Amino acid sequence: MKNVFVNTDIHYIMLVAALQSGKTGTYQHLIRLMLDFHPNLVEQAYILCGSNELELREQVHCDVNEWHGGTNRSGRIHVFFRQDFKRAIMRTRRTLIIVEESQMDCKKNQELDKFLKRHRLSMSGTTSFMKDNSIFIVSVSATPFAEQSVMAHGNSLPKHIVRLNVPDTYYGPIQYKRDDLLRSTFSVLTEQGREQFESLVTQTVESGKYVILRVREGYLRIRRRFDRPSESETIMDILEGLENRGVRIVRFISKLEKARREVAITQREADEHVRRYGRRIVCLEEAPDVPTVILIDGRLRCGKRVPKKYIGMTWDTSESANTDVILQGLVGRMSGYLGNGLYHVPLNREDRPLLFTSPSLFERNEESTVEWSDIERFEVGFLFQQDETTPLTIPQHANHLLRESPEKKMILAGSRQIVHQCAPIRFSLGDSIPHDDRYQHISDHELKEVCHNIFLSQWDQLIIGNQDLTDEQKLEIHEKMIEEEIVPHVRRFEGDSNKNMYRHMVEAWKNHTGLKKDRISDGHFITFCVVFPTFNSGIEHVDEPGTVYASIFTRNEGIVRTLPLVSRIPLHNGLTHFCADESIVPVAPVAPVAPVAPVALQNQLEAESYYGFSQEIRDSPPALESQLDYFITISLRGIGVFGRELISRDHMRLSIRAYGVDLLILRMIISQLEAKHGVRIHYRRGPPPSMADNATILIKSIRWD
Repeated sequence: MKNVFVNTDIHYIMLVAALQSGKTGTYQHLIRLMLDFHPNLVEQAYILCGSNELELREQVHCDVNEWHGGTNRSGRIHVFFRQDFKRAIMRTRRTLIIVEESQMDCKKNQELDKFLKRHRLSMSGTTSFMKDNSIFIVSVSATPFAEQSVMAHGNSLPKHIVRLNVPDTYYGPIQYKRDDLLRSTFSVLTEQGREQFESLVTQTVESGKYVILRVREGYLRIRRRFDRPSESETIMDILEGLENRGVRIVRFISKLEKARREVAITQREADEHVRRYGRRIVCLEEAPDVPTVILIDGRLRCGKRVPKKYIGMTWDTSESANTDVILQGLVGRMSGYLGNGLYHVPLNREDRPLLFTSPSLFERNEESTVEWSDIERFEVGFLFQQDETTPLTIPQHANHLLRESPEKKMILAGSRQIVHQCAPIRFSLGDSIPHDDRYQHISDHELKEVCHNIFLSQWDQLIIGNQDLTDEQKLEIHEKMIEEEIVPHVRRFEGDSNKNMYRHMVEAWKNHTGLKKDRISDGHFITFCVVFPTFNSGIEHVDEPGTVYASIFTRNEGIVRTLPLVSRIPLHNGLTHFCADESIVPVAPVAPVAPVAPVALQNQLEAESYYGFSQEIRDSPPALESQLDYFITISLRGIGVFGRELISRDHMRLSIRAYGVDLLILRMIISQLEAKHGVRIHYRRGPPPSMADNATILIKSIRWD
C-alpha cells in the first residue's frame, strides 16, 4: 500500500481481507511507515469508524497505544467514531485517513458521509483535492460488497485494491462450512426441533463451554399475540427450563452497563468491574465455573475480537438477514487463526465452536443462471478474482445491493435440456457478398451458408484459440458444427429491429460474457446475428456492415467469468457514498465514464435531491429532453440510483401551454430519445389536476426498457 501511495497518482486504497485475519495490524503498520519514512507526504493519521460501539472504540484506542505508544507518532494519530463526528475536525493536508469497517454508516448523508463532506472528502475514490493536498484514504473491510459492486459496474473514481492473503492456518466461514461447523438454524417450534435445540445447548454447557445466543430484546419485551409463540419466545421458554435445572443465564446487551453489566470480554474488564463494583462477572477469557448461556443483543459485531477457546456454540435467531451482517456477526467473531491461545480457533476440530446462523445464507436458487447460495458466492469471490479490481462473485443479499429477479437458466426450445450461453464470437463477412447488392436482398438460407462457411474457415482463431470457452465447450461445438453439421439460425440487425439485442450483444462481446438481457430466447445452438447497412442501432458507434456476432448455447457449462456481470455482482442501489459524486472532478477517467451533465443541470438536479427532474421541465420541453437524455444515458451504463424508471409521489407537472393538450411535444421528445438510445420509453399520466391547477398535466412515472 505504501508503494501505491508513494509511487502512483492513486490516493485511495480499498483493503479487503478475511474476517479477523489481521487488517488492523496491516493498516497500523502502514501508519507507522508513512509517518516515519514519508513525512513530506503524511504528517498525521486519523482512524474513522461509522460504528458507535464503545467496546470497539476502546479496542481501536488500545491498538493505537500498542503500536505507537511511547513514540513521537502517538500524538499524531487520532481516533474518531460516529459519536465524535459532530465535534471532530481533521487537518486536511498531508493526512492519512483509515476508514475502519467501511461498510458501516456508508449511506449518503449519514454521519460519516457528512463528516467527510465537511472536509471536502469522499469515499468514491481519488479526487483532485486529495492529490493537491496529499490526502490518502484507506477503506478497510472484510465485507465491502457495496463498494465492490460500485467499482465493478463503473461508478467509482480511481481506486487501488489490496487483498490481504491469508496462510493455511486461517480458519473462517469457508473453513467452518467445509468442516460442517457452520450450519443453518432450524425451527424450534416443532417437538423435534425443540428437543434437538435443548440437547445441543445442554451438551455444550455441560462440556465446560459457553453457548452464545443472539436474541432480539424487542421480541422478549412484548410477547406476540399469535396462536403459537415465536422462535425467540420458544427459545426463552427452553432456557427458562434449563435455568431451573441449574444452567446460568446471563445477558450481554447494550443496555446493561456499569454496575448492571453481567459479561466482560477480557480479564482486564472483569478485574476492573470487581474493583469498581465489588462483584465478579462472567469473563469470556475464563472457562465457565458453572454451565452458562449468554444472551446477546447489539453486541459482538463488526471488528470486535472475541476469545474463542471457551465458546462451544453460537446461535443467531434471525431467520433472514443481509449476508454482510451475518458474516460480521457471530460467524465473523469466531473466525481467526488456528492455535492454542485464547483468541485462536482451537486446533482440534472437536474443540471448535458449532455456529448456527440464518438460513438465508445457505439458500440456493436452482432456476437462476448463478444458482449458488450466498455463502458459496462469498467463497468463490474470496478465492477467485475476475481481474485485479473485481471479485468473480459477491453475495446477492447484502446491504445496498439491488435485489432484482435473477436471470433464469435457458431451456432449449422443445426440450427440458438446460443450455449455457457463451460469450458472443465476432467475425466479419468481408467481401463474401457482392458489393453491388450488399446484403439487401440476400435470403436467410444464403446468409446462413455464407456465415457458416466463413465461421468454419476461421475455426482456429474463433474456437480453438478462444479463451472464453472451456475444452468441453470447444469439443461440443466441434461435434455439432462439423460432425453433426447442425443448421445454424440467423438474426438480422437491419432497420429498427433488434436494437436492444444489438446493444447488449456488443456490451457482452466487449466484456467477454453472455448477454445480461435480450439473449436469443429459444436457446438454439448457434445463431449468426448480422449487421446490415440499413441498421439504425441507436448508439453512437455501430459495427461495419457485414459484422457477425455468433450466439452459441452449449450443454456443457462455461467459465464462471463469462456469466453476465450483473448475475455475478448485483447492481448497487446508488445510495452510498462509494458512488462517484459528480461535484468531485476525477483525476483520471474510469471506464465506463458516466456522461457529465452541464453544470447548470447538475446544480438543478442537486437542488431537486439530485436524482430527479428539476422544476424547469414544467414550462421547458428542451429542459425535459436534456435531463431525460442524461438519465437514460447513465442508466444504460449501469449507473444511477433510479434504474430505468422515474417515479414522482407528487407527480411531475407539465404545462399544457408548453406541451399541448395531448402532450404532442412530450411524445416527440420521447420518439427522438427512443431513436437515439434504442429503447422504448413509456409514461403514465397521473390523476386529472384540480380545478385550481387546470393548466398542467400530471405525469406519474417515466420508464424505459
